[in-house]
Amino acid sequence: MNSSLLVPPECISTASVYLRSLLMLDQLIPPTSVTQRPLTKLLYPLIEKPFALEGFSRFYYGSQRRFALPDATDWFDACLAELKVDYVVDGSGLKDLPKGPVIVVANHPFGILDAIILGAVFAKHRRKLRVLANSLMSRFKELDDIIIPVDPYARQTSVRSNIGPMRDALRLLREDGILLTFPAGEVASWNMKKMRIEEAAWQENLGTLIRRSGAQVVPVCFQGSNSRMFHTLGSLHPMVRTSLLMRELMNKAATQVRLTVGRAIPLRRI
Repeated sequence: MNSSLLVPPECISTASVYLRSLLMLDQLIPPTSVTQRPLTKLLYPLIEKPFALEGFSRFYYGSQRRFALPDATDWFDACLAELKVDYVVDGSGLKDLPKGPVIVVANHPFGILDAIILGAVFAKHRRKLRVLANSLMSRFKELDDIIIPVDPYARQTSVRSNIGPMRDALRLLREDGILLTFPAGEVASWNMKKMRIEEAAWQENLGTLIRRSGAQVVPVCFQGSNSRMFHTLGSLHPMVRTSLLMRELMNKAATQVRLTVGRAIPLRRI
């Protein structure tokens, strides 16, 4: 039996649209009726395995079935349950989590999973939180009340398009919420010159948010990295690296992730 028949077409459609966004195919082929276009039907078997498209669709469908609770932040736990991913938190930061506005800054070794775990961890301590995330994630309707979508690609249009999201982030912090951020703006990757995995330079607009909101900063460090294939193929072009993120999420299924949460850093010490 073709296992894809067990996944509703709308879930495959969502995953396909997301992949089209990652590959920037919308600029080449109009995104009308994604799952019904003959070209898409022809290409689907070719791209399913390398990009784990069907596996991602099944995960998305499963998390939808689990996600039936009223609070949007429960989506994080639904995803982890569907992936069978567990996490261990080291450090004393959660015990001493301050009241008032908090900005969590984390490294970004895996991709989508980083945001899911970070959300699951901090939602257990405060329900008013949002994730400053790549605007590609807004393709998923479950995230409407969870993410603040930003353009992290440093294009000419990025500054203007990010004005609104920055205002939303500042509004959240002034309401004593928690903002989860990945200051590098992209997943850690292999640096051919330095021959090591590293993150991009942190974005300066985070400093503006800290100063204007007076938020305390909680540092988080994830242990681990993506697969060797991700870093090898990803070194060819950033688009290739980004397109493999669904595959990297699926190959973390049934694993345990370790992270360290540090103690809050007040504004006067930054």
